[in-house]
Amino acid sequence: MLQPRLWPVNISETNLPPVQYQLMKSGLICYLCGKNEAESWDHVPPKTLFPKKGVEHLALTLDRMSNSRGYKLPTCKACNNLLNLDEEYIRDRFSIVGQNTIARQVFKEGTQPSYMRPYERSKTVSKLDLIRRDIVTVVTTSSDGLITRKVDGIKIDSDRVDRVAIKIVKGLYYQNCGDRILDEQVFQVYWDPPNWLPELLSKQSPTVGRFGEVLSYKNVAIKDDKSGGIWWLSFYKSLGIIVVVLNPQLAEEVAKES
Repeated sequence: MLQPRLWPVNISETNLPPVQYQLMKSGLICYLCGKNEAESWDHVPPKTLFPKKGVEHLALTLDRMSNSRGYKLPTCKACNNLLNLDEEYIRDRFSIVGQNTIARQVFKEGTQPSYMRPYERSKTVSKLDLIRRDIVTVVTTSSDGLITRKVDGIKIDSDRVDRVAIKIVKGLYYQNCGDRILDEQVFQVYWDPPNWLPELLSKQSPTVGRFGEVLSYKNVAIKDDKSGGIWWLSFYKSLGIIVVVLNPQLAEEVAKES
């Protein structure tokens, strides 16, 4: 009679996956919550925004050039998984409206297969149904009311995009400054380019970079405001978002002026 083979079980840190073990030994704290020990690596920008194959991506900054699909930052599992669905959502919507070849590739390799999966198509309301529901015709008119153009557009949930944009800014700040954005800071996200955007883009800044044609970014610090600043994010050379990080007092003053 064959006896079952018994494997010794040693519940210790050495039985953890190598990445998790190395992170635990490093003593790094999650860059998002600042409380829990890091257990995994979070990708900034989200790796779902990149093509899966066929394109070499460079993380370009003023002081480094490395083959990369973004930065890997220490995070706890809870924070790492918190926005997975939101990140997939912006991949779907941004790859649909993005105007460059990378957006088209991400759509073909990521977005399209995601709504063609059998279990997704079997849902009462599938992802494809939601995309079709949100496609709208945008009509532009002249000053005298005549229709000048009709184009197809898609509605985008700004709250979901805002959450991911703020997370990206937190990651970029951590990577470039070696510290977390202070918890008390207030985030304001703008979709429509403010009238001060040209001035922002013309300013010199050491915190500027891009990841191929997936994401470009630039930060201009706010004087006397630790971790405060104005961040410009451009996705697929098509969609621009401004994230303003302010301390509570300054945020209140700005709110009163507006």
